[in-house]
Amino acid sequence: ISNARTSGITMKVNLDKLEPDLRAQIQMEPTSEYRTIVVLKNGADKAVALDYVKGLGGKVNAEHNIINAISVSLPADKLPALTSLVEVDKILLDEKKYLIPTPKSDDSEIAIEKFLETYPYWYSQFPFWIGADKAWDMGINGTGVTVAVLDTGIFYEHPDLAGVVIDYKVFTSEVDMFPHDGYGHGTACSGCVAAQGIVEWDLGVEPIYFKVLGVAPGAKVIGGKVLTDEGWGWDSWIIEGIEWAVESGANMISMSLGGLEIPNDGNDPTCLALDAATREGVACFVAAGNDQGLGTVSSAGCGKDVITVGASTENSFIYWWLGYWPTWYADGYENDQ
Repeated sequence: ISNARTSGITMKVNLDKLEPDLRAQIQMEPTSEYRTIVVLKNGADKAVALDYVKGLGGKVNAEHNIINAISVSLPADKLPALTSLVEVDKILLDEKKYLIPTPKSDDSEIAIEKFLETYPYWYSQFPFWIGADKAWDMGINGTGVTVAVLDTGIFYEHPDLAGVVIDYKVFTSEVDMFPHDGYGHGTACSGCVAAQGIVEWDLGVEPIYFKVLGVAPGAKVIGGKVLTDEGWGWDSWIIEGIEWAVESGANMISMSLGGLEIPNDGNDPTCLALDAATREGVACFVAAGNDQGLGTVSSAGCGKDVITVGASTENSFIYWWLGYWPTWYADGYENDQ
C-alpha cells in the first residue's frame, strides 16, 4: 500500500508512525491481526480515524480521552494505510501488563522470633518501616485523600476495608462476581493503603494475634479492575482505568503492575496516560517492576512523570503465612513490599 485517500485528500503512507516493536512483529508475522493504540495529534478529530478504521474492516476496542487515542484491532496488511492519516501521530502496540514478579521473603527462624517478641498484637510492618506511625502521631493519616488502586480488583466486603472502598469498576472482559478479586493482589494493595486493623488473625501461637493496618487508614479507595484474575491486562484496559480514576476525583493512582516495552523509554500507551494524569494533578505511583532483571525499571515505572517505587529490602514476613488475602493464601508476597 503506497497511499490512501480520506475526505478526498491523498496522503502518503508513513511507516515511521509504527513503533519499532510493532514493525518488527509485522515483519515476523505479516498475516496476524494486531491490537494497537492509535495516538492522534493534539486536537485531531477521533471521528475521522474511527471511520477510517471501520472502512478498513478493523475493530474499535476503546476510545480514550486522557490521551487523544483509540484502541483498535487490525490485520497487519491494513496498518500501513492507517499511517497515511494526517490525524495519526503514532501507532503503538496494545500490549499486556502483568503483576510484578513475586519477591523473595524472609521466613527464617530469626524473623519468626522477632515476630513473637511483640505482644499482644503484631501489626504488618510496612507502615512502620516507612515512618507512617510518625505521621499518624501528627494527625496525618490520609483523611481527605482518595487513592485509586488499579489492579486485579478488590474484595471490598473484607472487614478491614469496611467503609474504605467507595467506588469500584471492572475494565477487563470479565463478569464481576464475588469476591471481585479472584487473584487477591488488588485487595492486598488496597490493604497496604488503608486497611483498618480490625480483623485479629490467630496464628496459632497464643496469645499472639496479627492485624493489618494500612499506611493511610483515614484514606478512601476506589478500585479499578484492570487486570484479570490471572494477573494480566491490556494497555487499553489500564488506560480506561486511569481515565476513570482521574474523572472520579482520585488524588493518587497506585499501580503495582508492569511489563517490558521495546523501546523501554516511557513512550508506551500506559506511560503516556499516566503522564497525562499527572498533568491533571493526580500523583501516580507505579511499581519499578524488575521485569527484565534486577536493578531495572519496566513500564509503567519508566514513565516520565510517575513516582516509581521499589520493594522494601527488609522482609518481615510473607502474606501466605499470615493468610490476609481473601483467598486462602497469597503465594510469596511480602507484607512490607
